[in-house]
Amino acid sequence: MKHLTMDGAILLLFLCGGGSRVEAQGVASSFDQLGVLVKPGDSITVVEVGGSEIKGRVARLSRDRLTLQTAAGTRELGEPEVTLIRHRRGDSLKNGAIIGAIAGIAYFVTGAALLGDTDGGDVIVGTAIAGGLLSAGMGAAAGAGIDALITHQQVIYRRAVAGSRVGVSPLFGPGRNGVAITVTF
Repeated sequence: MKHLTMDGAILLLFLCGGGSRVEAQGVASSFDQLGVLVKPGDSITVVEVGGSEIKGRVARLSRDRLTLQTAAGTRELGEPEVTLIRHRRGDSLKNGAIIGAIAGIAYFVTGAALLGDTDGGDVIVGTAIAGGLLSAGMGAAAGAGIDALITHQQVIYRRAVAGSRVGVSPLFGPGRNGVAITVTF
């Protein structure tokens, strides 16, 4: 009789062994920085200072001007006219593939455990490995396929606002105890 057993720690190491690095993309605060995040042809939504939205494709982008190709024609916008820009982005396929592979392996291990109990516990090692790999591959494909369908509007530009500042400093002197408050806007 052949039995295939896996220690819980080994299974956990196998499932979680491949770490991945997650990096967030920044939000540009100038058109100069924006050039790293979009390229001509990208579809974006621009929110103007007045709050109106313009949807279009990037035709040109310079340090101080954005040229959009919209349904109504070409539109040029200066950096002071724009408060926010959103770009439609897809979800990463990598995390969906990883989650799907883990789910596929978990499904296979559960099925193997249930079948092992009903047929006397015999499990052929080669079949178990092939079945685990096949389940992981099918799960990864399903997870990546689901992630390919997910898109969202990501903010890629937000105009830097010169905010107000409040300063507080103590006042000490002969006959004077208090606080000086300075407001800059």
